[in-house]
Amino acid sequence: VRFDEVYVGHFKCNSARVADYPNTENYVRDIYQYKNVSESVNMPHIKHHYHRSHPSINPYGIVPVGPGVDFSQAHDRDRFN
Repeated sequence: VRFDEVYVGHFKCNSARVADYPNTENYVRDIYQYKNVSESVNMPHIKHHYHRSHPSINPYGIVPVGPGVDFSQAHDRDRFN
């Protein structure tokens, strides 16, 4: 869940995003939509932590607003049943 929101920009892992791989994106959405998983994800906290905890990478501590991935969107994993 953190990759597109944090790793792509913060750690410069930007050659591809999870969103660029439809099967992986649908898998992440499916897992996220389990109640215990979605309730445990606090994306503002995650982004704040990463962007404020590594001054050598982000010396000004700027926390980006985007991209705002919506993990609650429908996935197509039912096709495997």
